[in-house]
Amino acid sequence: MNRLKENNYEEWLVTITNTRLIFNTMDEYEEKLGCKFHGNGIKRYYKTPQEMRACFRDFKVEVAEATDGVLVLEDILTNYKRSWEFYHNNLTRRNNPIQIAIEILDYCIHSCSTYKYGKKKQTIYNQILTKQIDPTFLVLFLLKAIPGYDSTAGDVVDFNRKYEEVIALLETFTSEGTMFASLPVISMARDEKWKSRIMLIYHVTIILNHYATFISSCELMSAVSDVKEDIVPLEMAGYWNECGGLLYSTQFWEFEPTAQEGIFWSVFYQKKADNKLFKTKYTMCTMKCCFNKLLLYLAHPKSIVHRIKGLKYKDADHTWYECDFPPSLHPDTLPLQRRLFSSVWQQHLNLTRVTNESVIQQYEKWKRTCEVVNNYPECDYEFSICLYAVTQEALFIKANNDSFYKIPKDINEGFSNINLNDNVGIITINGKDYIAFDELSVYISTSENQLKKCGITLVDCIL
Repeated sequence: MNRLKENNYEEWLVTITNTRLIFNTMDEYEEKLGCKFHGNGIKRYYKTPQEMRACFRDFKVEVAEATDGVLVLEDILTNYKRSWEFYHNNLTRRNNPIQIAIEILDYCIHSCSTYKYGKKKQTIYNQILTKQIDPTFLVLFLLKAIPGYDSTAGDVVDFNRKYEEVIALLETFTSEGTMFASLPVISMARDEKWKSRIMLIYHVTIILNHYATFISSCELMSAVSDVKEDIVPLEMAGYWNECGGLLYSTQFWEFEPTAQEGIFWSVFYQKKADNKLFKTKYTMCTMKCCFNKLLLYLAHPKSIVHRIKGLKYKDADHTWYECDFPPSLHPDTLPLQRRLFSSVWQQHLNLTRVTNESVIQQYEKWKRTCEVVNNYPECDYEFSICLYAVTQEALFIKANNDSFYKIPKDINEGFSNINLNDNVGIITINGKDYIAFDELSVYISTSENQLKKCGITLVDCIL
């Protein structure tokens, strides 16, 4: 081991403990390490390079396990030091630090929108990019959520308030995103039980990475491809209810498979005393995520209307539920717990597959003999996946006759990454047709004016 590496371990251990990077108090550090420093400091307690290396590796494993392998402790400390030096030289004693933090995020993530800033700020912000300074640390420094790299300020005090201040700023910054609002990363950050400086670094990193992905059409296509790989083809078809599979309630679910594996129509039925059977048709997707968990995503029928209009999702539009991954792909029970905060969706959804024939027959009878009332008929839609050909310059989608919509790839940066396996086609809702690029959340009306505006033409052959 060279001398530089030995010095790094000593410096890193001092920084970890003095800044309370991983644990909030010195008592927590001493309990974790099984020793009492008695004011002598960690570098006096561990006297050899081997002891320091072993101690550091314990911390490294702790961080990796807590962040699902996202944070590597050596990289975090290297970025911490470089970012602190940059902050100390360029950003200390700034008026309105919250505004400065938002400007830095805007500059780094939104393609260097320099027209908003004066020459001095532009020079400083550009150095963040050229010197590869991590904006996560700059935001945390500006909001006083983490101390300087060489701090000896002591134990963390009132961290929950500071933690929420950072997450609230990120929520404000990302609020213009349409698809981003459908992801649970901000709610997951708020739900974090181990609120420490290292976990705040982790959550800020995850939020900013997700946001940067979902404001770029090219990155979005890549992210959607990753999500598709996580989709789990559970065998869910049939009736389910929340009363153990028995007939203790007049509410039940029916899951209908779609043409896409892992995606279902989820129809919720509720029978009323007036012999009416009310139904709401959701879209459901099942995915496997980290820590051997099953994620179940439910989209309200109104969500597709909002997506077509380019509106941000509302609380009632969608939700995520989670449970331990079932032992088989044909589960009989799903004890789901909501992951996103919501004032609309129920917190728990304890589903049981209905296998009792008398219960199934009763559900079938209600569907035959009751007046079935669709709660959201205006949101019913048909989606025909009909991407016919992809050429170097255009996409060709089969129209409702013998012609094709020719769509130039250059009207959207994400179109160049589309292939024949993607969810591209025609969606019909309320009697209107839209050319749909589902992975990109792009929906183009087939009205004459909109087609002309986008440079889309109807052609009879593929050229």
